[in-house]
Amino acid sequence: MHHTSKISAIIAIIAGSALLSGCAQINALSKASTLNSLNNDLDAARSQAVTMPVSDTATYDGIAIFGASNDTVGVALVGDASMTADFDAATISGTIDNFVGAENVTADEQGNFSDLDGNPLSVTDLFLSVKSASGEVSVNNGTISGSTFSADYASAGGIVMSGSTYHPHGTMAGDFIGSEAGIIEATAACDFTVN
Repeated sequence: MHHTSKISAIIAIIAGSALLSGCAQINALSKASTLNSLNNDLDAARSQAVTMPVSDTATYDGIAIFGASNDTVGVALVGDASMTADFDAATISGTIDNFVGAENVTADEQGNFSDLDGNPLSVTDLFLSVKSASGEVSVNNGTISGSTFSADYASAGGIVMSGSTYHPHGTMAGDFIGSEAGIIEATAACDFTVN
């Protein structure tokens, strides 16, 4: 029997480089390595003045983290994010796919994982619980204003993992960071249903 549960969620997107894929644990390890590298790039870029392109497009490849929980459900989904900014039209859109995830856990905006009681999870515990997930989240209706952006996101068919379907949706807000807007970062509180 499936149930539908609305739970609070956080999404974080940090983008700036490409990554690899493979089985669930290898994919998770690759994503963790990429996230670490992106966080280092983000820290370095924050010390630079933000300069924005006035024309052309840019593609940002990186990591998206969805973490959600309530009293009975917790899930962390980590996927590949690909976002395209069109500076001529002042729009941004993209997709998030190639997910891996873990249940009975949650994640914060910094990519820290914990169990449902708030206890931090070791890398080993998290690594051993990772499963492949399928589905895609679309990022649409994005607008760029100065060095910030906002966009809607939703998963039409949901993200399927271990017989449960997760439906993240909401609005994200983000920033372009560094020289020539080389990195983007976005966060959002969102609605997240499970059935």
